[in-house]
Amino acid sequence: VLIKLPDSVELPGRHDLGVGVREIPGEQEFIGTKVEVIGAIRINVPYPGRYAEIDLNVKDGNVNEQIPIEVYVINKGKEDFDVSVDVNFLNGSQNIFNIPFKPVFLKPNEDRYFRKFLDTTGFKPGNYIAEAVVNYGKEVRMSRTFRIGSLFVNITNFTQALPKEGIKRFSVDIESMWNNNVDEVYADVNISNSTKSLGFRTPSVNLGPWEKKTLVGFVDTLDLEGSYKTNIILYYSGQKSFASGELTVFREESNY
Repeated sequence: VLIKLPDSVELPGRHDLGVGVREIPGEQEFIGTKVEVIGAIRINVPYPGRYAEIDLNVKDGNVNEQIPIEVYVINKGKEDFDVSVDVNFLNGSQNIFNIPFKPVFLKPNEDRYFRKFLDTTGFKPGNYIAEAVVNYGKEVRMSRTFRIGSLFVNITNFTQALPKEGIKRFSVDIESMWNNNVDEVYADVNISNSTKSLGFRTPSVNLGPWEKKTLVGFVDTLDLEGSYKTNIILYYSGQKSFASGELTVFREESNY
């Protein structure tokens, strides 16, 4: 294959061209295979003057860990430039930390990875924003959200009403706030009022980083009716989480 390309392309940016070769089956073949090969040609046309493309990568992590921070800068213009990079870390609208990088010189089509680690010692668990500020004679900003976790599994919801029909399903929704696996998570549920008390334990589940799941147990509602106080204790990795509320057991005809 001989390809003749133009001497110049006016439109800046990336241009893709594909060249394919396909095998034609023989006339006597009803069922068979054929080979198809496609080659990709990529043409990068520099932008006039100074122009940079940037990318920011930040991973989720945990408190008291080192989170890798990476800023990628490539010179897509026709001019050389010096580039400086700073990464700000924000909790809401408040700038709480900054990581600076040494400036570098980039010729056209040269690139550079700026890499460091964010030490999360002293950070509170929660959602954060990383903002890269890149200056190459023109200031460009790019932000990414990331999470800093702690070893905590939250009880987000649980069953609050059941019909008086016998053995019924009782659900406990949980969510991991940890950036690692949490194994053998289970709950003890106690339901009580002034005259009656009963409890059960759910089967255990394993949680991946930031994963949500539902624990399921069963309660016999045949001898229950009215309002009961619910207490839930969640067990995981030597830790406990607590939740409490109210369960209403109703007769179907009451249209609760």
